[in-house]
Amino acid sequence: TFTTTFEITVRDLDYSPLEYITTNNTQYLNTGIKTTANTKIVITMDKPADFNGNTWLFNSQPKGGGTKTIGLNLKDNGGFTFDYAGKRYGTVSGVDVKTGEINWQEGKNVLTIGNGEFKINDSVLATGLENVTDLPAASTANLVFFTSLTTDAKDFFEAKVYSIAIYNGDTLVMNLIPAQELDGQTRVGFYDTVSGNWFFSAVSGTAFAGPTA
Repeated sequence: TFTTTFEITVRDLDYSPLEYITTNNTQYLNTGIKTTANTKIVITMDKPADFNGNTWLFNSQPKGGGTKTIGLNLKDNGGFTFDYAGKRYGTVSGVDVKTGEINWQEGKNVLTIGNGEFKINDSVLATGLENVTDLPAASTANLVFFTSLTTDAKDFFEAKVYSIAIYNGDTLVMNLIPAQELDGQTRVGFYDTVSGNWFFSAVSGTAFAGPTA
């Protein structure tokens, strides 16, 4: 059994952009970013092909619990659990979260968390996030994608991912695009166009690449 993470390496290499990367239930992305009240996330992806019962699109909670600011758990019945300020939706004063299933579109979907709301495409699922007053200065664990925890990762799922953008307020701090190296190794990973960092699979089972963009 292999657990696959993504490591960060800094390289000055050419790259070939890919249309998407497909995660395969054993991989996750560790951004190295601590989330705050100013964190904004925009992810473009298809509806997950395999929810595996209980899966996380992203989270910032360490093993055993602790301070977190943002988390989105996707359910195999099409529903979701949205965490903010370490609390579940519906329990945070001033936050209005719609319940029910997510209205996934065929093909690309854009999920946005920030500027006081959580929405998928044009459907707003939560508003009033700016009213939460007990947010920590920063999460105690890094923001991760495609898993629930930064350590002892689990609850993966399979989906095509086209891009991930992370903002601090209005400032873009990370822009991850699927890409392939052109240094002879032809490794596939996420390339951050802001920092020039590569995020590769650190163990076995690299992400499956889509066609060249």
